[in-house]
Amino acid sequence: MPHQPGPWPLRALAELESRRYSVSDNRVRKVFGASGWEGTLRRLYPEIPLVSLGGCTFPIWAEVAAPELRGDLDSAIGNITDHVRPDRRRYDAEGRGFDHRGRAEFRRTYWRRDEVRRFNAETFALDNIERHGPGRFRIHARYGTYFQSVATSEMLEREFIDVVSRRPNAVWSLSDFPRRAWLRERADGNELFNGTHRAAALSVAAVMIVKEKQGYSALLSRRSGDVKTHPGFQHVFPSGILAPTSSRYGSERAEYSVKRAFLREFAEELFGYDDLAYDSRDLRDPLGGIWPIQHLLNATQPGPMGEPPAVEIRYTGISVPLLTLRPEVYVLVLVRQPGWFDELVSGAELRCRRHGFNLNWEFEDDRDDIDAPQL
Repeated sequence: MPHQPGPWPLRALAELESRRYSVSDNRVRKVFGASGWEGTLRRLYPEIPLVSLGGCTFPIWAEVAAPELRGDLDSAIGNITDHVRPDRRRYDAEGRGFDHRGRAEFRRTYWRRDEVRRFNAETFALDNIERHGPGRFRIHARYGTYFQSVATSEMLEREFIDVVSRRPNAVWSLSDFPRRAWLRERADGNELFNGTHRAAALSVAAVMIVKEKQGYSALLSRRSGDVKTHPGFQHVFPSGILAPTSSRYGSERAEYSVKRAFLREFAEELFGYDDLAYDSRDLRDPLGGIWPIQHLLNATQPGPMGEPPAVEIRYTGISVPLLTLRPEVYVLVLVRQPGWFDELVSGAELRCRRHGFNLNWEFEDDRDDIDAPQL
């Protein structure tokens, strides 16, 4: 049915209830332009090493995948532990014990949905992460929704920025973050790997590295102002929420897949297949028959004379951003053959008509016409 906005009194109440959690760009710059955020995270998670790269520290814990697992994108995929499908209209209809303070943000987000760019998609949410040795993990999941994730996980980041921005060079304690402290108590002190009492939507983050005549290039773009989280931030793509690719799927276990989520985002974000995002393709397999996906998969096969594949796709590890506590699986797409990416772009324009190379609405781009070298 067409989207009907909620009654104005409820929308107004939800707006007022959640206003105190809003975070401006100035607050974000204020926090990360000082030193207190790093000291605070090291105090909150003394056993968790932060990612350090190129002389910069990031508010992320990450671990590289064991070498023998990198050829299988679904190496870290575990089981679906709870098969109850969520009621998308309600904050905690399933009685999972979410923090009541997230209800206002859920209401606000729900009543502002448009069912096109802001919609309450079903997700795979963290149940728990099992470690089986260095670089060996199994991520078990249950069902959740995107708006639940915003209200129970993204709000942890907003709370952190709100508190630290008051005195950006100070080192804060757990007691200064009521929602994080509440969650730690219920997760037995292991909120990074234990997803209880929240709906932390799992994500897949992929980076495309393209070989040029000299050196390599990486695909990177700025997130648009229309996205719900982190507008204006630079981001790699294709990346997105780990979610079922269709509500009409036949195999529940097959849908819980990093590979399928990555391929969906590849077609959606680079070639404008937005219908994959909100389940409007009435196909048995919504990823079937999409030329860019098939072209990519064909390029990962050796040549007829045993030549190395033009493209390698690798699972590289997992991370938990410490602000949102929402785990991500990392994927690398390495284009080893110079010119292959240009052929992909030109081929898509010839074969797909409406789906030539074009970053979707999630990314800002002021140029009317993009080609691969410019990107």
